[in-house]
Amino acid sequence: MKELFTFLLSYPIWVKVTIVILVAVCALLLVVFKPQSNNQETNSRSSLVQPTISVGTNAGGIVAGRDVHIQAGSVSARTDELIRMVSLRAQKIAASLAPHYEYATVSSYLSRFQSLHESHVDALRRGSLIEAHEIVCQIHDLSRELQSDEFWTRHNKETPDVCYSLNFDAFQRGPLIEWYVEKQLMEELVAEKMHSNFSWESGTNDTKSKQSPDRFYEMLVASSSA
Repeated sequence: MKELFTFLLSYPIWVKVTIVILVAVCALLLVVFKPQSNNQETNSRSSLVQPTISVGTNAGGIVAGRDVHIQAGSVSARTDELIRMVSLRAQKIAASLAPHYEYATVSSYLSRFQSLHESHVDALRRGSLIEAHEIVCQIHDLSRELQSDEFWTRHNKETPDVCYSLNFDAFQRGPLIEWYVEKQLMEELVAEKMHSNFSWESGTNDTKSKQSPDRFYEMLVASSSA
């Protein structure tokens, strides 16, 4: 450092002044243009990342206190048709479910189903597919509960001494859920429930197997045209 200072002193005064001015100009340029380049980089990153969730159209859940809205393509364009379809299926369930059961008190399940169906229709009308899909899952749970009730009530009355080894999906299928969403989507719900149960037992968080609400309703719309 001492040698460099001695070397610089050996130059004429005008050279020293020129060097000082150049150093000052470079420092000034760094101060002026560095924040601007950072802003440009931030703006370019923002322009590359566009959100896939919009706010202010169709409510589809709550994130950080704000409504989340999903663009569902043909689902949103055919909402009225979808509502009419599930309403017709709900009427079929109300009229035809009881004869399929001998031991369970079907009327109590139908009352709960009707309440869930009305909530489902309301969610569809508002375009809230996440909420609507959650309600369908609750209807699936209700169907499972009905199947289990019928089986174990029969068992307690007719074969109380028999022991059973039942699979997890033993009561996951039944006319209530099958009539409401058709067989293919019933199987989708069963698979989702089984994956969720496996994830819970293994302590993992398996989100890949979870059915997306927009895909589920695309398939439900397609089932109405089949």
